[in-house]
Amino acid sequence: TKTGKETVLSNIINAVEDAQARKPQIQTIADRVVGIFVPVILIIAFLTVAAYMLKGASTQYALMTGISVIVIACPCSLGLATPIAILIFTSMASSKGILVRGGEVIENAGRVDHVIFDKTGTITLGRPVLKETIVFDRDVDREYILSLAASIERLSEHSIGHAITESAKGLDLFDVSEFKAIPGKGVEGTIGSKKVFIGSMGLMDESGCSSDSIQFLMDVSLQFEKNGDTVIYMGWDKRVRALFVISDVIRDETPKVVDELRKANTTVSIVSGDNRITTGSIASMVGVDRAISEASPVAKKELVTDMQSKGHNILMVGDGINDAPALTEAMVGIAMGKGTDIAMESADAVLVRNDLKLIL
Repeated sequence: TKTGKETVLSNIINAVEDAQARKPQIQTIADRVVGIFVPVILIIAFLTVAAYMLKGASTQYALMTGISVIVIACPCSLGLATPIAILIFTSMASSKGILVRGGEVIENAGRVDHVIFDKTGTITLGRPVLKETIVFDRDVDREYILSLAASIERLSEHSIGHAITESAKGLDLFDVSEFKAIPGKGVEGTIGSKKVFIGSMGLMDESGCSSDSIQFLMDVSLQFEKNGDTVIYMGWDKRVRALFVISDVIRDETPKVVDELRKANTTVSIVSGDNRITTGSIASMVGVDRAISEASPVAKKELVTDMQSKGHNILMVGDGINDAPALTEAMVGIAMGKGTDIAMESADAVLVRNDLKLIL
């Protein structure tokens, strides 16, 4: 679907070349030292030649002595070691499926004491499926609800939207106007005369959608959320009409990676736009120390900023548009290879193989 400089391969080549060309802090220091060191050595070598000749040594002997000073004190090792180390490191990293933007990324990674994971698409596979559709409105059936939802969600980039769209294959979809994505909350769109809202209970409250049996709705949601499923709601005309239960699978390697990070004296957290119960359930399944729920993209960034202002060195791992601000803000930002373009562009490193073990 793309050619030339727009292809994935071309972007990978550019990323590796940029990483090899950029100077980390240690190389900058080395270059400064070399800038002073070289003239000093040349002056000492010149003085050595002059001193031997004044003592009556032959020109050849005096020159050989001066050259010996230069050879022994040559700063080549200092000037060449760091760029060669970066060249070898970036080549090895890319062969393992890690694209790194520069040597300073590894310097920073060595100081990390707190890792924050996004949930959907990072801790989980990011391939959610629609598990249940529960309709509360007796005047509409499940197929109509799915058609409405899929019509709006096909305009969304979120993986939850894709799950609903996939489940509605074969159904007739409607034209949607005034589509809007509300970060961390859901989506809305107008179909005919209906302004339809799909998302969290917070979005339902903001849009004025209520339920005749709110306690029953909460009880139903709780059953699924305790299992780590995500529940989103759909409403229009000031009523909640249905709920969707979305299930996503935790990556096989996640618990081991979390365990290894904790053994390395690193605190591990999950931050998610999902609700408290679902996020907490996933957190307990994989063994993380802390779960932050219902976080908008701005809230994720502010969390990273706040923790770093308190002296923590943060490594953030994410995959979506809503993770991009936090990835940029963190000392080290890592994006999943199947994430959105903006997440990969915002990160310091990209896991091309989508394997969390590469973080270690």
